[in-house]
Amino acid sequence: MSRFYRPPPPRSVRHALDRNHHQQHRAPVVRYVSAQGVGLALLGIVSIQSGQALAKIAFPLAGPLPIAALRFGLGAMILLLLWRPRLPTHRPTQLAIIALGTSLAGLNVFIYLAFARLPLGLATTLQFLGPLAISLSGSRRRLHAVWALLSALGVMVVVGDPTGSISATGVAFALISAVCMGAYILLSAEVGARTRGGTGLALATAWAALLTIPLGIGADPAALTHGPVLAAGLAVAILSTVLANSFELHALRKLPASVFAVLVSLEPAIAALAGLVLLSEHLTVWQWFAIGCIVTASIGATRTHNRTPGSLR
Repeated sequence: MSRFYRPPPPRSVRHALDRNHHQQHRAPVVRYVSAQGVGLALLGIVSIQSGQALAKIAFPLAGPLPIAALRFGLGAMILLLLWRPRLPTHRPTQLAIIALGTSLAGLNVFIYLAFARLPLGLATTLQFLGPLAISLSGSRRRLHAVWALLSALGVMVVVGDPTGSISATGVAFALISAVCMGAYILLSAEVGARTRGGTGLALATAWAALLTIPLGIGADPAALTHGPVLAAGLAVAILSTVLANSFELHALRKLPASVFAVLVSLEPAIAALAGLVLLSEHLTVWQWFAIGCIVTASIGATRTHNRTPGSLR
């Protein structure tokens, strides 16, 4: 989930860059996009969605809550060993990490509950309304109103599915996950500014484990010690937490944040393809249309976000 945060440059640096931009606004600018960076970003998305599909495959063995508990419990152990973070002594930093871990637990628990009732692609698409809302919030640009209406159309198509096969409860869980994801994006920026490297994420994941393990025990205590379930939980933790974050951190070093954000906007479509290939989830034409609406709105909002005259991009 590191994808949503890249620390902004200090204000003095932004001012200097902005002044330089105005002085050289006529100079041609050639930008190169690293093919390796694009590949790493796509590998991160595929890793996440493969982990999500594997989690759904394991639901008949244990249910969503035990799998979520194992993902966070095992994922936290790996991240803590990799980063070996020190507990912060600064109270605001502690509270920020707790809030980040709570939102991280919420977005994953509720999306797992949605996966149990909805196709992978649809649930992920609805979840991405959270980041989209963050991109559109506070904007007065007419074009952003178009993206908002397009995303609303996508939601209405999902909810108003003429086949009647869409679970209202699943939609509600996915939308709650979207709210948690929006909170996660905002909080990850706060924690990223207060910590170094992946230490904040490691501590937040550990807090998420403390929140979800009791839920997993309450849902099915025997499942947490069952060999196949443990193996599935470990695989999900490695794919969705360790490998995905590693790919994304390396991609962010090679790509402009704007390019990376556009690639991430493709995740609902990749989730739908993962559902088709790994879970044999066949979506209707209207469901693909809804996914297309929200993906297009997400890409559009990302490309036009804060691109006003005099900005750095």
